[in-house]
Amino acid sequence: MNTHSSPSLPDALAIYNELYSVIKQTQGAVELPYADECLLGGLYRQALFGDCIRTGPSRNDLHDYHKHEIWCCLKGISREEATTLFIQELNRVKTTIQQSIEQLEMKTIHPIFYPTPVFQAKSF
Repeated sequence: MNTHSSPSLPDALAIYNELYSVIKQTQGAVELPYADECLLGGLYRQALFGDCIRTGPSRNDLHDYHKHEIWCCLKGISREEATTLFIQELNRVKTTIQQSIEQLEMKTIHPIFYPTPVFQAKSF
């Protein structure tokens, strides 16, 4: 009997919501990189709907167009595998975002001290 349960889409969405909550708390200081947002969108669609079979959005909306193109590239990946990949990417992005926040906090809390150089004017 297999006691290992595969990750579910609701689990993934809980991580996704947590990620966006963390980003929102930074009040714009940290943002989700565009490429990661598009990849996550494509993986989410593959996990939710399976293979892409419909035509994509207009190129006028590049954000949705790019997510759709990534979704089409994922054709053939099972919904379960897409869910697993979605969670892996969410965790990778979450770690990266948390590191960015920590670096930002370090700069805010512990500014690097640069002594002010003292120059003496020379008489000529």
